[in-house]
Amino acid sequence: MVIAPQLDWIDTSQNIYRNDIPLISLEIPSVRWALLALAAGDLGSMLTSNSMEPRPDYLSMQDKLQHEALGPLTAHIYQLTHNPHPYGSLSVDELRGLLVSMFLLVSLGIRTGRGPIWRLHMRAAYAISHAWLAADDTHLEDDDGIEKSIIALLSEFQTWSSITAIDRPPNWNLRISCNRAEGPFHKYVSIIRHITELARDQRFSSNQSISTRNSDCLRKDIKEARRIATVQIQKIDFQTRQARQSFSAMIDIYYQATLIYFFRVKGDDCADQASCTIARNHLFESLRGVFDMESIAHCLAWPLLIAGTECHDCIDDQIFIEHKMLEVIKMTGGLDRARMMGLLRELWATGQQQTVVNWITMAKQWDRVGDPILIQ
Repeated sequence: MVIAPQLDWIDTSQNIYRNDIPLISLEIPSVRWALLALAAGDLGSMLTSNSMEPRPDYLSMQDKLQHEALGPLTAHIYQLTHNPHPYGSLSVDELRGLLVSMFLLVSLGIRTGRGPIWRLHMRAAYAISHAWLAADDTHLEDDDGIEKSIIALLSEFQTWSSITAIDRPPNWNLRISCNRAEGPFHKYVSIIRHITELARDQRFSSNQSISTRNSDCLRKDIKEARRIATVQIQKIDFQTRQARQSFSAMIDIYYQATLIYFFRVKGDDCADQASCTIARNHLFESLRGVFDMESIAHCLAWPLLIAGTECHDCIDDQIFIEHKMLEVIKMTGGLDRARMMGLLRELWATGQQQTVVNWITMAKQWDRVGDPILIQ
């Protein structure tokens, strides 16, 4: 699949989209339909992102294939939810097919920027994931099973969708740790999730700031995330030298972006403001130093958003961020990135009015009117 390299962090031999899922699709029709729907939807999205009119047959093909996949899935979900057994009356193979198919449909909704649809599918995937984890006889001795990799990726989707919805608890809560999921950037995602949860705790408690103990622990964790990523990147057999260089640069990009997110959630401490300025300068330096974006473009939406929130009063930096985001969209599809740019433009407009609004506050306002953004 051409789309496969964009769907996992790094396109290695462990990319489940390139290897495991196509093999499963040969045996399970619903997985096959969902996989083909994902490919058709992505192709239509890419044509649109590159200012080309998608051929109508791609769009109708996507809807038809998705409908074909949902047919057997509906019956299986009913069996799953109307039986006291952890996985209803389904066999292990049926439950596996259900999990993989629904995961692909979640991915389809995200790739095509159809928020209500992927959130609906995510609720179903959440129930299926918990059924898999609760069924003792489906637990494999090998922690690197495709099912746990899928659940880990679904957990990451939850992290990216919760950042702009801090004012409310998530509709689902998946947590899993498995060797296969713990790639170079997994620790960063875990920390981003933890920071978001702390911000949510502040919102619903009388304590309006992150404790010194939590703050110190998070600073250490962010440094440890950079160390882990640096070590693991060296062990990966990249297909090109340029890809290795780009992912090595991304270690520092994610480090600086995560630091900035932490400082902004933490508050307005003067020392933090100074540290945030330093991180901001390093982040822009790292982003400007990436000359080969192709291998990492699908990973750059988050750091570009964070960098964009730090350039209220610099037109040149705003132009740079918008240019890079458009490059990302052309290379890897639209997803929810046009709306991310909409958020940034609105934020920049407030800066020009000399009333700088924290982007997290603005994201909350979007969420309150039912317009949350998925940062992917």
